[in-house]
Amino acid sequence: MQDEQQNEVEVAEEVETSPAEVSTSAKKAEVVEEIEDRRPKFIQGMEAFVDTKLFQGLMLITTIYALIGTDIAAWVGLSQEQYHVMHWVSFIALILFFVEWFLQWACKDGYFDGGKGFFFWLDFIAALSLIPDVPWIAEPLAAAMGLGGGAGGGLAIARAGRAARAGARAGRIARIFKLLKKALPAIQKMMGKELPEDEEDDDLGELAPSAIGGVFGDLMTRKAIVGVMLMLVFVAMLDYQPPRPFDTAGLGQLEQTAGEMQELLVEQYKRKFNFKGELVQDEEAALETLLAEHIEFRALGIDTKEDKAADIKRKMRIDEINAIIALAPPRLVYLNLNGETVESAWDKTLIMSPISGGGEARFDKRKETVLKKSDVLRIFTPNAQSQAWFDIRHEKAMEGKNAFFMTLFVVVLLGTGSMLFQSDAEKLFIGPIMKMTDIVRELADNPLAALDAGGDEDDSETAVVTKAMVKIGGMLQIGFGEAGAEIIAHNMASGGELDVMIPGEKIEAIYGFCDIRSFTDATECLQEDVMLFVNEIGGIVHHATVQSGGAPNKNIGDAFLLIWKPKTGESMMSLCDGALNSFIEVIEECNASRRLREITQHEGLQARIPGFTTKMGFGLHLGWAIEGAIGSNYKVDCSYLSPNVNMAARLEAATKQFGAEILLSGDFYQGLTPAMKAKCRQIDHITVKGSIQPMKLYSCDVTFPPGVNATSYYDTFGKGVDLYTAGSWMEAKEVFESCLETWTDDIPPQNILTVMKETDFTAPDDWEGYRALTEK
Repeated sequence: MQDEQQNEVEVAEEVETSPAEVSTSAKKAEVVEEIEDRRPKFIQGMEAFVDTKLFQGLMLITTIYALIGTDIAAWVGLSQEQYHVMHWVSFIALILFFVEWFLQWACKDGYFDGGKGFFFWLDFIAALSLIPDVPWIAEPLAAAMGLGGGAGGGLAIARAGRAARAGARAGRIARIFKLLKKALPAIQKMMGKELPEDEEDDDLGELAPSAIGGVFGDLMTRKAIVGVMLMLVFVAMLDYQPPRPFDTAGLGQLEQTAGEMQELLVEQYKRKFNFKGELVQDEEAALETLLAEHIEFRALGIDTKEDKAADIKRKMRIDEINAIIALAPPRLVYLNLNGETVESAWDKTLIMSPISGGGEARFDKRKETVLKKSDVLRIFTPNAQSQAWFDIRHEKAMEGKNAFFMTLFVVVLLGTGSMLFQSDAEKLFIGPIMKMTDIVRELADNPLAALDAGGDEDDSETAVVTKAMVKIGGMLQIGFGEAGAEIIAHNMASGGELDVMIPGEKIEAIYGFCDIRSFTDATECLQEDVMLFVNEIGGIVHHATVQSGGAPNKNIGDAFLLIWKPKTGESMMSLCDGALNSFIEVIEECNASRRLREITQHEGLQARIPGFTTKMGFGLHLGWAIEGAIGSNYKVDCSYLSPNVNMAARLEAATKQFGAEILLSGDFYQGLTPAMKAKCRQIDHITVKGSIQPMKLYSCDVTFPPGVNATSYYDTFGKGVDLYTAGSWMEAKEVFESCLETWTDDIPPQNILTVMKETDFTAPDDWEGYRALTEK
């Protein structure tokens, strides 16, 4: 017997961890493994032996034999010696069934299940159903139970048990089909055929086996098996067989008569049941001659114009004889009246003594056919003084043939039915439920992963729920952002109540802060349309950030906090380049946006600030921060806490003071590639309020006046900054003034000139190359 009967155990062992228990699945697996390891070695060895392919293959072959072996034997007709071999094979199959049943009971948890195991009892009944096939066990039992010749009912029950066993094994067909389906790509690849890409990844067909699918399949298989078993048993019980009173009643009349009347009745009785015997004895040679002549006639003379009347008559005679043979009753092979044997029409060919001794009789000497007990129908009078035996081999052969096809029909019915039901269940609810759990599990594994609900054409309830889950998951991702990924994963992967107050995590990242200029005026003038204005800018900022490997974190009215965290295998240098390029792209996109131009042309806004256009300031810094949730169970914000985050905001605020669109810290500048460094220039060396650590300030100019060479200008300006930080302020003054002659509107040289002018272009005595920035 195969391990399909252990679906209960397999489901218990292979149940996939629910999405709410993903984080504890490893621990549970360790516990299960530890429990299994504590079992005695011989139990583990027993289970390993039962699960081997060799043992399963042996039991599969044995099961096939138990299903159809005896039926085929009855159909084709075997000799007595061959039946002896079959009895031993059946005995071995019986032993194997009980051995496997015992091993499963001993080593498979949940198989017995306190006496409630479905497959435990099904296997036990199926094993018992083989007992009638072993005569040296069945006959003593039948005698002890007083069944005697009434074993026909027991055989019907045994056949019903085998049909039930066919149902128990039918579930294996579905697994074989699935294995073939999985192996199909490899087989076609070996044959030089490749599956189309759209066929390799089925939407629902390739889903991993689920707990609910296993339970549903197990319950469905059980109910199908029980249903077919009951159907076969009750059909057999309710099947009406017309009574045959002539053989029994006629035998009773023969027993009660005497003299010439008995002889007359015996002759009638013999003619009734021995017609086929007489026909064979008298006509067999003639029939063979007729058949040979008929074949020759059909082959050679069919197109001639000869008179075929005689041949046609002979053909009609053959058909008549065959029809009579088909309708003839069983042959009488033995008749005993009141303890005295009566000779019948078979006297010339029947040797009756072996029947009474070994239960077999030889008759028809030309063919040496052997009659077995199962081939003989014995009729007794009520007082058992008289008996008649009939040859029922033809009936047995037809019974075996019908039983064989019935078994195949049951197996195919259960196999295909189970597959069709399972396919519908997979499509209608198991697949969608697995899709939902996959969405939750995907959020737990990767909270920022793109979610897909599948096709939009499905409007079933499960599809609606799946799409709603995707939307909810998407809103979670948008609302929590990358900083909240850990919170999403933690709560999706753990059971119990919602817990957003989890410990933070220290990270190294790039922090970008940008702010919309004159936002207060824009809000007052645009009113409701200010949301369109902010969201249009926000879309540009977020898109550029995500495209460069970053993630939006906070939207603070007119400001945006953006984060770039290096992923596995990603260098901070490439990330720095991407962050700076994204801010350059934002400036260019805002300047080119037709939608923003339409919004900013608002009459009230232009009246308050003539020539108003979208302007922003940007600050970039690099350093550590604590990533986590800030707030309470009522409201949380997933963000970053660190002086470095605040530094990015201070740099953005300083863009107004330094007259630059983008300000970079020295730490961020050092992370740039040489190519990107060439686009930046140092504009000051300062300490910010609340810090004593000096920091170099850099800016990146997006546009230059016509006729200004950026490289040459940056070189000249850089010399001036070096003189400024070295304390040579008079020389620096000359350089910065020359810069202003080239680019008159450049604010950074004007700022440094203003600072130096406060001390009459003479560096203070305590000058250390940097100054304190008093404004935040």
